[in-house]
Amino acid sequence: MLVEKVFLQVLSFILFLCVMESDSKTCRNPNPKEMKKLKRGLSNNNDLPESFYLLDSLRKSISPIPVKFINRLYVKLDNESSECPTDLLQNMDLCPGFKVMDFDKFRIPRMLLQVHCKCQSCVGMEGINNNSTHCERLYYYRKVLRVTACDENGVYVYNYHWERVSNGCVCKKMAGAPQLQQ
Repeated sequence: MLVEKVFLQVLSFILFLCVMESDSKTCRNPNPKEMKKLKRGLSNNNDLPESFYLLDSLRKSISPIPVKFINRLYVKLDNESSECPTDLLQNMDLCPGFKVMDFDKFRIPRMLLQVHCKCQSCVGMEGINNNSTHCERLYYYRKVLRVTACDENGVYVYNYHWERVSNGCVCKKMAGAPQLQQ
């Protein structure tokens, strides 16, 4: 039953992608040979490992993407609730999350799995020091290809970019909040 539901969600998402791709465009992708060459660069080991891009100083060297080439759509992936639980149950995260598919037609890969937080405040911590904690998404950075322009021949220009991807939620103490008492 669960497999059928997930299959139907993925199928509807694929149909949506087909509709998005059929939009009238004034620009097109490079030829298949050039695209293959660009995609090979995603796994090129001549760059620093992905974990190095957790360093703010390295990410500052990344040039911004023109807004017209960001076309994100988030689709909740499974039947998991996105509601914040009221009580902290055994073996439950203080900041539970739910999974969403992040689709962007101007990025390769077009789909990335992300985690969004269910709660603003950490579960089970609401009465401690007047809500001095909050839930925050935890990120890593992944190398992707991004459209950054459309050249004079009507062909998209792709560049490598480090995309921020959320993979969980963490409970954090708010700045200036008093120490938590044990």
